Amino acid sequence: IPFTSSIWKDNVVACQFHPEKSQAVGLQLIRNFGGWK
Repeated sequence: IPFTSSIWKDNVVACQFHPEKSQAVGLQLIRNFGGWK
């Protein structure tokens, strides 16, 4: 069943998972949050 795990609108980003628990990929996602404009 497909479902949305994250959403982004204007300056708001929400996710339905814990990126900090997703090892290197999740940590990179957190680092990239600062670069989104």
